[in-house]
Amino acid sequence: MQQINFRIADREKAHLERYCELTERTISDVLRQYIRSLSVDGVLNPIDRPAIPEVGDAGTTSSI
Repeated sequence: MQQINFRIADREKAHLERYCELTERTISDVLRQYIRSLSVDGVLNPIDRPAIPEVGDAGTTSSI
């Protein structure tokens, strides 16, 4: 797990803390969810989505 440190204005921090109080979540949880909601090249980040097996990837082998 990685750690990120960054600076925000006092008002931004107060706003974030208030949001966390209202939603009963930690700052880390709120920021983590926000990061996961970001899209890259028009595609949502698939971090929390279960992997969808590709066609032919059923875990079986075939012989020719």
